[in-house]
Amino acid sequence: LANASNESVCCSSGVNAIDLGEEQGWVCDTAQIGDDEEDMDDKDNDECIKSIDIIQEKEALVSDSSNLRTYTLCPGEYKIGTYDVDNQQYINGMAALEIYQSNIFITCAEQKEGACRLVGGKTQIAVFNKPDRDAFVKNVRVRGIDFTRSQSANAAFFARGQVTFEDCRFYDNEGPGILDIIGGNLADKFSLSLERCSFGSNFITS
Repeated sequence: LANASNESVCCSSGVNAIDLGEEQGWVCDTAQIGDDEEDMDDKDNDECIKSIDIIQEKEALVSDSSNLRTYTLCPGEYKIGTYDVDNQQYINGMAALEIYQSNIFITCAEQKEGACRLVGGKTQIAVFNKPDRDAFVKNVRVRGIDFTRSQSANAAFFARGQVTFEDCRFYDNEGPGILDIIGGNLADKFSLSLERCSFGSNFITS
């Protein structure tokens, strides 16, 4: 098996190799949290994640982003705080979901409307590049999550990459945009796909 760079891919015992197509090749699904996406609806909620902060901590420890990581949120409300620039931390809530590495799949343990809700904050998801991480953040997928009451944008994209939202809902937001691609230089370097997503009762300000 080979990845997109034609490098050999060898997965350890008990770890499945997943074909992501001609463009990206094969990767190993080494996620310790979450099962194959086809089994997500039947997951035991005891294995799900109850804080976005946990995802951030686990991602900081990733040394090889060619391996697919699956993170499954427990049903519930996730209140996003406001970033305090002076103290460089989020206050009055948890941190926004920051994505800066390839091959990450974020889903909800229950695939139904309102099960997993990201609420409040200025931005709820930020995709960006880090100097020592992936220059092109690809194969990022978010499935079955509600995004509501954002004060700026539900998701902001600062990186070259490829992101897909599946079966997500965006509603009751107020701000300059819902999905905001920052910087005109990303126009030919960023791919955003929306599959079976819905939008409602959003107020876009100037």
